[in-house]
Amino acid sequence: MSRPNIVVLVMDTARATTVFDGIEEGVLPNLGALAADGTTFTNCMTTAPWTLPSHASMFTGQYTSEHLAHTGTKRFDPDVEPLPKRLSTQGYRTVAYSNNTWISPDFGFDAGFDDFYVRWQLLERGQDLAAIAKSDDIRDALGKLWRAMDADAPYTLVNSLWGLYLDLFSHDDDGAKRTTDRLTTWLDHHNADQPFFMFANYVEPHLRYDPPEPYRTQYLSGGTPTAEDVNQDPWKYITGEVSMSEADFDVLKELYAAELAYLDTQLGALFDHLREIGEYERTVVVVVGDHGENIGEHDLMDHQYCLYDTLLRVPLFIHDPGQRMTAESVDSLVELRDIFPTILDFAGVERPENGTISSNSLLDTDQRERDYIVAEYLEPQPSMSALRKQLDDPVEPEQYDRALRCIRTNDWKFIEGTDGKHELYDLGHDEGERRNVIHDHQDKADALHDRLQSEHGEFRRKQARNAAEMDASTEQRLEDLGYIQ
Repeated sequence: MSRPNIVVLVMDTARATTVFDGIEEGVLPNLGALAADGTTFTNCMTTAPWTLPSHASMFTGQYTSEHLAHTGTKRFDPDVEPLPKRLSTQGYRTVAYSNNTWISPDFGFDAGFDDFYVRWQLLERGQDLAAIAKSDDIRDALGKLWRAMDADAPYTLVNSLWGLYLDLFSHDDDGAKRTTDRLTTWLDHHNADQPFFMFANYVEPHLRYDPPEPYRTQYLSGGTPTAEDVNQDPWKYITGEVSMSEADFDVLKELYAAELAYLDTQLGALFDHLREIGEYERTVVVVVGDHGENIGEHDLMDHQYCLYDTLLRVPLFIHDPGQRMTAESVDSLVELRDIFPTILDFAGVERPENGTISSNSLLDTDQRERDYIVAEYLEPQPSMSALRKQLDDPVEPEQYDRALRCIRTNDWKFIEGTDGKHELYDLGHDEGERRNVIHDHQDKADALHDRLQSEHGEFRRKQARNAAEMDASTEQRLEDLGYIQ
């Protein structure tokens, strides 16, 4: 087989438990078919609990403390050649489509991509649709759009008006259909003689959970409330400004599952299109979550301030048309950053000689299993000052003002905090990490701590330095996603 095409699809905020439960229940048929046809990794752990550092790890094979893309820097500027650039220099045509503002040229993620599209921009022209949509009414928005256009490009205006409607005024869709449509159009115009690397960030099921019909009705057991009928502001909840019941979180979990069911249909449409143009059996397809989500677990919402498995354990599926990977379910521990050497091996591209980069290719059955995984959270996001600025009277936000690092084996997890508060969980008897047993098993905690220190160095908080500048529209898009700045 000649060099395969490679497609990497990120389901932003998809936690493993909900995805695998959905497959077992038959409500995610396209992911279920991908799992049956390919290799499923049931214990893939992300290297960081949120979008910016986790994507950087996929693109570099490094931990956050090595690529240094986190809240303190707000930029992707690694000292190693990122995956798309490495593939591009070896003859791959590279394309990206992102619905998450963190994964955009604004923060350096366009390095190595021939084409990089973002949902909030107007085709390739760069006009900010999100800023236009802040207008009070449709006529004002259309006027701003007209002024942003070239007068001699009416065809572009028509396409842009359609994109404006799909992306901003069709509120039930966070962009999945638009993303799939854009990717299929790109595929239709691609030169089939050149292998391609396609990356896409689908923002579903990221907060806010607001799935389109009929998914909302199908999944909500207590009627059909709107997304506004239950609190979806995580910061108000975790700082005590609003209280929430178990029933509230049940609704959010149903909305979250409905978002995934809708996303499954769009992934299926992309897979079907690859089949229609004869590319599916020439294409390695990787579908993965970049991190998980807390939906009331550990008294938390969203995906910040902790390193529990609700955030770290993500689904990972790989379709290998060359059958170098067997169709099976793999339960061994692997890390999200292992995707980097795996894709290079699929493409026949030499791996860089750098000790900070993962050498655990998932193609190598003797090498891919890990004794332990490491995850890092180097700066809290949002910061305590941002929380105090945004909220009226946050209750003790300083408890979240710390950096975290963990080491996890199959049976134990040790979490260290820069505030001196450490945790230990017996995963064999407490899969949900509900009881900190560090005082009952101090020897085990010390052994895991010593291993972290000896193999990964002293853990210190990485203070913000020379953070990337953001313009007002970028900051607003991040806040629309729930990232308080």
